[in-house]
Amino acid sequence: MKTGWMVGVLLAATAFPSFSLNRPDDGTYEWHRDTAIEALVKGDGVTAEREFRLAKSTLPENDPQRLYILERIGASNVVIGDLREAKKDFLKAVEFATAHNLKTEDLARAHMGLAYCYTRDEDYDRGLNAYSNGFKAAKSPLLREMIIQRMEALAIDMRGGPVPAGLIARR
Repeated sequence: MKTGWMVGVLLAATAFPSFSLNRPDDGTYEWHRDTAIEALVKGDGVTAEREFRLAKSTLPENDPQRLYILERIGASNVVIGDLREAKKDFLKAVEFATAHNLKTEDLARAHMGLAYCYTRDEDYDRGLNAYSNGFKAAKSPLLREMIIQRMEALAIDMRGGPVPAGLIARR
C-alpha cells in the first residue's frame, strides 16, 4: 500500500497560513504551534513533534485545542516513521475527543491516522473500523470522500473484495 496519501492528509490538515517565523520564541501556544506547523510542512517530523508537545504543555487540560495538537503529534510521528508512537498519539486524540464530546475534522483525521497505523501493521479489520469512525466524524465532503476512497482501496487491496455492506453509509 502506498504511503504518500497519508503525508498529503497530514500536510493538508495544517489549516493555518504558511509563513516564516522570524521572531523569537515567546513560549506561547501560538509560537510553538506555528513553529511545529512550519516544520511539518517542511517534512521535519522531529521538530514538529517536539514543538507540538511544547504547544500542548501550554494549554489547560480540558482545552478543545488539545485535540488538534494530539492529532498533529501523531501526524508528526508518522512523518518520523514511528508508527507505534503515532498510534498512541492518535488514540489519545480519540480518547480526548470522546471525553469532551468533540466531533471535528481533527477527530476524523485522528481516526484516519489510526487507520493508517493499523493497516501498516496489517490489522485490516481495525483499519477499516477506524476509517468508518473517521467517516462518521468528518463533516467536510472532501474529507468524507477521501475516507471512502481509502476504505475502498483497503478493502480491495487487502481483502480482495468490496467494502463490507453497511460499513459506509454515503449521504
